[in-house]
Amino acid sequence: MKFLKIVTIITLILILVVSMSYAQQETQQRRPFANRELQQLLRLIQDLNELEKDKKLALTRDQAKKLIPILQDLMKKESLPSKEAEKFIDKIESILTDAQITFLDKLQLERQERLRQLRQQQQGQGQGGQTFQQNRPPQQMDKDMEKVIQGWMQGKPLNPYYYVKSFKDRLNEFIERLKKK
Repeated sequence: MKFLKIVTIITLILILVVSMSYAQQETQQRRPFANRELQQLLRLIQDLNELEKDKKLALTRDQAKKLIPILQDLMKKESLPSKEAEKFIDKIESILTDAQITFLDKLQLERQERLRQLRQQQQGQGQGGQTFQQNRPPQQMDKDMEKVIQGWMQGKPLNPYYYVKSFKDRLNEFIERLKKK
């Protein structure tokens, strides 16, 4: 369980670092790594794992049964344009209770605060956080993730849950936990 959390955190940091490095490149056709809706969907699924840790807020058996086919369908999609990602968000959130959504909103606010603090640290260390990035050891990027990022940079909204083994594996593990409810 801790390993999954560490892998998730490392993946999110990697996405953030890669997104920032691409943002610094001066190109004519600069595109973000992913649309806002896909980023929101990735966070929502990550946060559902956090929700499961609280017995009072954990998904019920009925919610799990409804959520499993949605997540399985998500893994089958090769691309996730904004509208498609938004549909998945709406389907998932329609299953949740008000208390669960409030908890997820709280996690999102905490994440935004951490990112704000990180940006402030980067600005304090140099122009656009260059010092921060220079002091970091080089990281080997998963080839599948590199393909997804390149696709996004070219305007192709590739689905990381379809192309990236680590994303697919984590989602499958979450689905298997839901099936045991």
